[in-house]
Amino acid sequence: VNGANGYAVYRSTSKDGKYTLRKTITSKNTIEFTDTGLDTNTTYYYKVRPYRMIEDKKEYGSYSEIVCAKPVLSKTTITVSSTSKKATIKWNKVLGASGYKVYSATSSDGTYSLKKTITSINTLSYTNTNLVSGKTYYYKVRAYKMIDAKKTYGSYSSIVSVKPVLSNTVATAQAVSYNSSKVNWSAVNGANGYAVYRSTSKDG
Repeated sequence: VNGANGYAVYRSTSKDGKYTLRKTITSKNTIEFTDTGLDTNTTYYYKVRPYRMIEDKKEYGSYSEIVCAKPVLSKTTITVSSTSKKATIKWNKVLGASGYKVYSATSSDGTYSLKKTITSINTLSYTNTNLVSGKTYYYKVRAYKMIDAKKTYGSYSSIVSVKPVLSNTVATAQAVSYNSSKVNWSAVNGANGYAVYRSTSKDG
């Protein structure tokens, strides 16, 4: 504001409630203020007015219009990888979170069930075991924060999907006599057995 020496920032938890002075800005060139230590999912209302020093006394201008903001937990970003019978979901750390909840479904638009509640803010992955190979699984994650012994949630992550499959075998073959050959292959994690096929031409 032209001619101002500083600004006074006021805050309330209701639009028409009592506003208290949150910060006095003493520099005319500072035109922003970051309010910290707020409660997640609580709406805060703000108004600002400029002042000018006249004979060591603050003379105030009019209040600004009221604006509001509601601090929320950030949306998680997740990735998923799989082996034959398990899927590992990983996500980014959300600032201010107390933990995370992992949900799973067997269709993208289906009913998601809670698979795991993560109570450590430093645990950023979950492995879902005993899955069925060839079946598609869908996952989403959301962070939560404990406020007065109650969970307050952030938004769900985007949905990711995975289809656990058996990995490829690596096979080798060699002749062991005039009428026999021996085939060897690598073990596959999660497999119950193996099927061996033969042809007299590579593309046959």
